[in-house]
Order: sequence, then structure tokens, then C-alpha cells
Amino acid sequence: MSEMKFSLAVLTGGKSKRFGSDKCAYKINGKTMTEMIVNSIGELFDEIIFVGLDPKIGFGKIVEDIHPDIGPVGGLESALLGSKYESIFLVACDMPFISPKAVKMVLDNKDSHSIVCPIVNEFYQVMHAIYSKSLLHLVQKEIEREKPSLTHIVLSAPDTLFLNESYFQRLRGYERSFYNFNFKEDIGIHNTENAF
Repeated sequence: MSEMKFSLAVLTGGKSKRFGSDKCAYKINGKTMTEMIVNSIGELFDEIIFVGLDPKIGFGKIVEDIHPDIGPVGGLESALLGSKYESIFLVACDMPFISPKAVKMVLDNKDSHSIVCPIVNEFYQVMHAIYSKSLLHLVQKEIEREKPSLTHIVLSAPDTLFLNESYFQRLRGYERSFYNFNFKEDIGIHNTENAF
């Protein structure tokens, strides 16, 4: 593990309209998606926090989402304010197949960067990224925009390190670490026993 200490911040505040039920409580092979995330990558972190109005997690530190109606940017602000460490790793509760090896590859690149963000499948993986408290002013400014966006924060931050897909390609099955699920039927397609 990196000498630097991190908080794992799991965003639980989505309305799950397309999914049809509470994603945090949805079970795959007998475990909720949130439990799968914590079981997979929790040991990499010195603190685990869950951000949302009523996450129904049953364990861990709960941080209320200060701005529950503006999406993940509000969740990021709440996570940064609620973390006892300088840097957080942000993940959504609908990413149950997140890989400890892929996450470790991100954590190992923190150094002095304010953000470390992978680029996989030609997308900025803003929910599989590190954010520092030094960004709070930028995040709070973003909240004032009409459509606040994590991608806009990543692109406008003064010191973002992007990790290109080639960096992860030595890790077999790395793509699964970045899957998030908006529809229940998508889970079966990716729910295999292939290990990372």
C-alpha cells in the first residue's frame, strides 16, 4: 500500500431510476454491490465513507450529501469535507467489479497531483479517480454552474494526471473495474468469475 493515506468515498445518492431499485441494496451472488466494493478494495484505504442522504448501508461512516439533487459533484464536495485525509478515491456504488489491482495502480500515481484520473474506453473515468481537498474551492465553484460535472472539474483542475488505457492493459480483465450499471440486465453480461 502507498505510504500516503486515503479515504475510500462511495457515492450512494443516485436515484436509480433506470435501475428500478436501490442500487446499494441490490445483491449479486448474495452480496450487495456496496459490500462487493468494500470486500474488494476496502483494505487499500485507511477510512471508508459512504455519501448519501439515506444509504441504508448498515456499516461504515455515513456522510450526508449536502447537495443531493445535483449529482456526483455534490457527493464529491461532501466526501472531501467528510474525509479525515487529504485525498479520497471516489467510486460509485454501482461498480461492484472494481479491481484492487486497478485501484492500486491509480493510488500509486498520486504524488502531488490534485487529481489522478484514468481514461478507459475513451472516457474520463471520473468515478474511479483520486481527488484532493485542495480542489474544494474548484468543486464549490463547479456546483454553481447550471450543469455541474465531474468531467469539467477533471479538465479544469490545475494539476490533473491522466492515466491512459495503455497503462492498465497489462492487467488482465482491467475493463471490468470501470463498469457501472444503470440497468439490471447489464449485470449478467459482466458477472463472471474471471479473477483480475
